[in-house]
Amino acid sequence: MNTFILVLIFVGIPVVLFIGIILWIKSNKQSMYETGKLLMDEYEERFEKAIVADAVVKNIQDSKVMSDSRGKVKMDLLLEVYLRGKGYYETTASWIVDASAISQVQPGENIQVKVDANDDNKVYPSVNWAAYWLYS
Repeated sequence: MNTFILVLIFVGIPVVLFIGIILWIKSNKQSMYETGKLLMDEYEERFEKAIVADAVVKNIQDSKVMSDSRGKVKMDLLLEVYLRGKGYYETTASWIVDASAISQVQPGENIQVKVDANDDNKVYPSVNWAAYWLYS
């Protein structure tokens, strides 16, 4: 076999594959960024139109420390919401909560919330120590 073909097989092909993988990772990151931005834009619009309400934490269904966010805990909550015109109802919500505020998200605690104008099962925290989990 001639040297050129050997170099092409053992150097050229791996280099092309490596470059292809790098380009794929870069485009995938861009796509993830764009998806996250779209979710955030939609959330901000819905939050602005949401209706102020009160909620009581009935139960913590699950909680996980966020590995990529210092001092944050993802909490799945069962809430009893009071919405004027509808009364009391129960729903679940997933929030990102500051670890320092965990005591404020215990069963029996009252929390200021906003209820989505189009879907009253989407309950957003209206406090500075918590954020809505966009991927729920």
